[in-house]
Amino acid sequence: MHTLWKTQCREAMQVMAQVEEQLPALEAIAQQVSEAIRNGGKVLTCGNGGSAAEAQHFAEELVGRYKATGARCPPYRWSPTARS
Repeated sequence: MHTLWKTQCREAMQVMAQVEEQLPALEAIAQQVSEAIRNGGKVLTCGNGGSAAEAQHFAEELVGRYKATGARCPPYRWSPTARS
């Protein structure tokens, strides 16, 4: 069990290091999203399967946050319909 935890901790540290390398890109994206909202623009999210759920959750966070502050961030939902 101890070896498994060590392995998982090492893997988590590697992933965090990779995320840290992407911080400049993430900061630029966050800035663009903020500017879009401040300028009355739209933030569209999309995904497929689990990614669609993550995209929808992100959009809901934006809408909920801006409802609380009174700023305008209209919701847009674009998701596939299930077909048999």
